[in-house]
Amino acid sequence: MSAHHFDPDGKPLTPLEWAELFERRLLDTSDRSWWRRRTQTPRGEVSTVWLGIDHSWFGGPPLTWETMIFDADGESRGCRRYTTRAEAWDGHAAAVAELEGAAAMP
Repeated sequence: MSAHHFDPDGKPLTPLEWAELFERRLLDTSDRSWWRRRTQTPRGEVSTVWLGIDHSWFGGPPLTWETMIFDADGESRGCRRYTTRAEAWDGHAAAVAELEGAAAMP
């Protein structure tokens, strides 16, 4: 059976290990930088979070990070998923640049 739970750097976890790490994510509000980025712009918001559960429903590498893009009215402008923290942070920056530079999001 393949792994479905992963730490923020892509290391496979047991469901219990994931639950303990996810609980830490919820309870430790002093440092959210290891699992979340949020950027507010005049055109909207970009939010990237570590989910830890594989969302690659149809195969491929595990997708355990998610970036959501919202316009200034709070309407969702899309979702992107990533395998690693580095990809997620790069994707977050790209989504912010796209949101700030676009006259209209697709």
